[in-house]
Amino acid sequence: MTIVLTARDLTRHYQVSRGLFKGYATLRALNGVSFELEAGKTLAVVGESGCGKSTLARALTLIEQPTSGSLKIAGQEVTGASKAERQQLRRDVQMVFQSPYASLNPRQKIGDQLAEPLLINTPLSRAERREKVQLMMQQVGLRPEHYQRYPHMFSGGQRQRIALARAMMLQPKVLVADEPTSALDVSIQAQVLNLFMDLQAEFNTAYVFISHNLAVVRHVADQVLVMYLGQPVEMGPKELIYSRPLHPYTQALLSATPSIHPDPSKPKIQLHGELPNPLHPPTGCAFHQRCRHATPLCSQQTPLLRLLEARQVACHHAEQINA
Repeated sequence: MTIVLTARDLTRHYQVSRGLFKGYATLRALNGVSFELEAGKTLAVVGESGCGKSTLARALTLIEQPTSGSLKIAGQEVTGASKAERQQLRRDVQMVFQSPYASLNPRQKIGDQLAEPLLINTPLSRAERREKVQLMMQQVGLRPEHYQRYPHMFSGGQRQRIALARAMMLQPKVLVADEPTSALDVSIQAQVLNLFMDLQAEFNTAYVFISHNLAVVRHVADQVLVMYLGQPVEMGPKELIYSRPLHPYTQALLSATPSIHPDPSKPKIQLHGELPNPLHPPTGCAFHQRCRHATPLCSQQTPLLRLLEARQVACHHAEQINA
């Protein structure tokens, strides 16, 4: 077992202006996330919009510096690393963005975009870079003549294949995928997901797969991390999370997943109210205002992640709810 990514109490806070003469408020977009990820495994991060998924992605890919906590890539500490060390670490963690239309340079040929990571990070000659690019294009299902074409000449699915090929050019240890199939037609999503899994099997790459589509997560994940308002509420093996979710929020998310053959014995759980204002989060459990099992304790004391039934869960009443 090789651990390639470790996060410990990772936080990311922003200072947000409240208006003229009102000073600044602290937005806790990420508030204490911890996990370990093995090589060749996939951690799926799920939750509503605004729960901190994309903020976590930016922290893991070194786009933004965490406010506090520890982040290790291949055993090397990121927080506090020098500029040269961070530049080296960026080779080991790459990202596939949500929109295949916005993530590619419309003025640059595909072959040049795929060769750019090699040009910046390796001493390879022009001919060697071209050879590697063509090999990667073949692996993601692109033809040799695509090398000289521009992004507008490809479909959305082909563009996401190109984005994935670019991310894999340096054979990173960790790949962060932020909603990589949400902008694609349903008929294309399965093809792109299978390509993700094929490349993972070939290169033994660890994936952090961010998605709101729980059907997609079930197809690709090994571990699932459920987040709410910047905090993890449940984390564990995919089979346990899907077969017996313990946190009320996880139960509500799974009950809302569309199904061709819905189970009448499992009614839909409706959440009332909106996601709380992250500038003014509620006291105690962040979910208690929308939880049907909430008690006065939930509004007074913040639940900590604890081990229960072979997974981590942050709920005061998980045992009673799931008895």
